[in-house]
Amino acid sequence: MNDETQLCEGLTRYVAGDCDPKEVQELSARLESDPAACDLLAEILMQGVALRELAQAHPKWVQATSRIAQRRLGWLSWRPLTAAAAGLVLGCFGASVAWALVTPKTTPVSISLPLIDESFENPDLTWPAGFPNHAGKWRGQPGRVVLEKVDAAPEAKDAAYMLQLDPTSVGFHRSYLFRIIDLKDLPLPAAGETRQIELTGSFHAASPGEDERYTLRMASFTQTPEEIRDLWATWDEMDDRTLTLVKNAQTIPASVTGWQTLSASVAVPRNARCVVISLGAGRDESKNKRTPHYIDDVHVRLLISPHTPFPGTEQP
Repeated sequence: MNDETQLCEGLTRYVAGDCDPKEVQELSARLESDPAACDLLAEILMQGVALRELAQAHPKWVQATSRIAQRRLGWLSWRPLTAAAAGLVLGCFGASVAWALVTPKTTPVSISLPLIDESFENPDLTWPAGFPNHAGKWRGQPGRVVLEKVDAAPEAKDAAYMLQLDPTSVGFHRSYLFRIIDLKDLPLPAAGETRQIELTGSFHAASPGEDERYTLRMASFTQTPEEIRDLWATWDEMDDRTLTLVKNAQTIPASVTGWQTLSASVAVPRNARCVVISLGAGRDESKNKRTPHYIDDVHVRLLISPHTPFPGTEQP
């Protein structure tokens, strides 16, 4: 167990009042000397409150929420702060923050839940070619996971490994990586709420010196993940087959080097069953100039908001 995980578990027990006196003393000393530990405590407190409120608003989703919570917090049934923990919060953040954390909210809150946090740190990861036929797995253009600064790879955007996406030999000028997100076990928006899926990914050229083209695409469907493969077509044909769709495409000039990070968000209506995410990289020049590209630090979040964040995204 690494230090951050051990500290996270200790702070979780502290807030819940489950630490013995020795642990209380050790954690208090750590928080007095380590600002990063205070930041972690704030994260635990805020996510604990958010997850509790989400479970209350969507009781049928409590079990799924618990699985997500266990990855980071290890708990969901949030109890009021003990006197010792309340003192710890006061010491770290002051009375106003402590009050905001422990006082029940009377207004809706925005909630962000991680669905994918992928840094491609498994060097044995492989993926089939083509478009996915089920949720939860990567598919796309062939490639491999590579170690930074090995085989001409750059320094990783996050940790030490990254995904290398090979160029296409025929057809498209760009290579794509796909994944389907099944919404079946995720919460529906309550009255007045909206749902969005947010995707962020970073790209890097294998041989800089030409203009690069990177794209993020997302689309929501009423069909199940197993049915999407027969519907997927070129992007220009997707309007009539999707509920919502969004594309963020950027051309990066040859003079701009290093990792390039793109983000995109798509509205997810109540009747959506799944969302397809697509990351693309390549060049528009002739095929003899096509080169590999690297992808790293991919994050997908479910965002639940009490109001419509952007005009025109009201959900039925």
